[in-house]
Amino acid sequence: AKLVVWGPDRPAALNKLKHCLHQYNIVGLANNVTFLSQLSSHAEFAAGNVHTGFIDLHEAQLFPERQPLPHTTLCQAALAMLLMEEDQMRLSTVMSQDPFSPFATAAGRRLNHTFTRKVSLNDGDNKVQIDISYSGEATYRMQISGHSYSVSGFLRSGGDMEELRCTIDGNRSLARVVVHGNSLHVFSMDGPHEVHLPTPKYVAKLQGRGGASSGGAVAPMPGVIEKVHVSAGDTVEKGDPLMVMIAMKMEHVIKAPQAGVLQRVLFKQGDKVDKGQELVVYQLDQEESDGEEES
Repeated sequence: AKLVVWGPDRPAALNKLKHCLHQYNIVGLANNVTFLSQLSSHAEFAAGNVHTGFIDLHEAQLFPERQPLPHTTLCQAALAMLLMEEDQMRLSTVMSQDPFSPFATAAGRRLNHTFTRKVSLNDGDNKVQIDISYSGEATYRMQISGHSYSVSGFLRSGGDMEELRCTIDGNRSLARVVVHGNSLHVFSMDGPHEVHLPTPKYVAKLQGRGGASSGGAVAPMPGVIEKVHVSAGDTVEKGDPLMVMIAMKMEHVIKAPQAGVLQRVLFKQGDKVDKGQELVVYQLDQEESDGEEES
């Protein structure tokens, strides 16, 4: 993409450039938007002192070391996850046979006590634990490293992204959020940020042993099966698409964790699945079957 801006003078044009760069919300592809934002904000660049050695001379400022995400960004990411979960639960409830079930909600309502859960996010190589107490409808108390924050907000659909309007300790903010693969991207006026959703232990265990002898393709989160690409008896290779499920308002392609022959496909289009449910079963090789009988 090419971005061209115009202004009556250099400061006005640079302000417009920085504003337009913040409108680029790109995931899944390597890009230089962050670098261009750093460049256009540099004092020497703003003054027009630009030459062929500019980047080498100011490399430390243009490519700063990664810093831990601010707690406000972590609160935004956690809030977006919670709201997406609740939206997905509402969708599943509408499609269920008991839409008025008191268990078909993720709002965290409890009688005579406050529901608290722990959410883990990976900020680069650092694992951050957030203790979340449900205070009411879309209102939470979040504890991060001994600091407490009152967080509330809502999501508004905006094409391929969700617009997150939230309030953290009385301060309002606006961000765009999108889930891509195992990452949650937060785009705000502070710039783009990315947090990684840790792989659940049961998924990591299955992946670590090649998907298990009888299956291994599991639902990473609650959702609805949108497409089924395979049938019982099909031969698949590792990485082949098995199903597409809708969760957190995003499509997730469930891929084969290993090569083999499918013995059973456990779900069909339109079925609801819970987090961690096995989706297909592989046929056991004769040697594996004998080994299990001997044990």
